[in-house]
Amino acid sequence: MSKHDPKVILRQITDYALRAQELCAQNKLPAILTDWHKRMAFERVMEVLG
Repeated sequence: MSKHDPKVILRQITDYALRAQELCAQNKLPAILTDWHKRMAFERVMEVLG
């Protein structure tokens, strides 16, 4: 059995989902793909959510 608290995990998922929404709302896809900082940030958010 995992020792991770489900409430903490759900809070982290919510936080990362909100970050992904913010990133997408502030940038168009071409901007994310051409700026490596934005691309890596988006990839990391997707990694955590996955």
